[in-house]
Amino acid sequence: MIKEQTIYLDRISYNIQQESLINENIEILNLLITDGRPSTECQLIGNRFEYKPIVWLEFEKERVAKLKKLNIIFLCSQPTELLKSSIRNIFTSLDIEFFNVYLIGNYSYYLSVQNIAPIIENTDKENNFYFSIGFMRLPRFFLVYWCQKNNVNNFGYPKLNEDQLSRFTYELNAYQHIDTTDYQNVGRRFFGDIDQTEFEKQQMDLLLKTRISIVSHQPFYDYLTAFYDQKLLLAMSCKTLPFFIDNIFSNEQISKCGFQPYIGFDYSSDNITNLVSRWQTLLDSNKKFFINDKDSKYIYELNRTIIDNNYKILMETNWKEKAKKELLLLPENIRNVILENTGFK
Repeated sequence: MIKEQTIYLDRISYNIQQESLINENIEILNLLITDGRPSTECQLIGNRFEYKPIVWLEFEKERVAKLKKLNIIFLCSQPTELLKSSIRNIFTSLDIEFFNVYLIGNYSYYLSVQNIAPIIENTDKENNFYFSIGFMRLPRFFLVYWCQKNNVNNFGYPKLNEDQLSRFTYELNAYQHIDTTDYQNVGRRFFGDIDQTEFEKQQMDLLLKTRISIVSHQPFYDYLTAFYDQKLLLAMSCKTLPFFIDNIFSNEQISKCGFQPYIGFDYSSDNITNLVSRWQTLLDSNKKFFINDKDSKYIYELNRTIIDNNYKILMETNWKEKAKKELLLLPENIRNVILENTGFK
């Protein structure tokens, strides 16, 4: 009998003092990955962002290299060629196969947004631009800093403690020698100190009045794409036009979830390898849509049919059934691994 083991990386912790997580004499190892947890997020090492599952595989290299097969399964995103080649370059003689779906790990977000989404008859918008940040991450830190420097207003963000501020300042400086010592660490909350569920409900009115809202998910620094949650879905539910400061090719990848990509924004900077240069170019090249009434109205009207269509898809799709159909497209053995380890039914 083939000896097989499954490790759900989101649910474990590891360090170099621990014993190997891989059992002796295993022939097939299945790795399940859903979200950006402490064991599955990225971390700056030197001047490069590394994906922790790759670091873990290198740590476990001796046992992984003895396998007959390594299956890596992503439950709500798509691995990029950078991720695939990085792993295959470590294990040049190992049979490695990548599998992914887009909804098993996050269909519940779609259901929750359906429950709170307003029924919209009138889509007239008063404001050009709005976003609000609950938890700061590096792309969002850069976004806020860029907005401060460019006098772009109407956004919310938290005040950082000294450790958080030092971390983001260090990461930008280490990655590209950007000095953010003039970052205005004052913070602005639209509704005070409330939990996420209550904020999402209260935020609806702001989104309903806004043409463009920035969407920025958990950053995976070009290792994963097509990772979405309520940040995108809430904008869609209010017929607000999303603008992505996000994982690579996020706009075009929404088609993987059944939506139509938006048009008119300049996303050509997705081809820039340097991440900070990419964010800078992306924001600079689309700045006019955030600050000029004429330009924001133009791009909103340009996308009106897509906005209405994506709203309809979001509201009318049975997302759990769609997730089940995705699952059926996978090989039976991989399907069983997912069912046995996630509780999805």
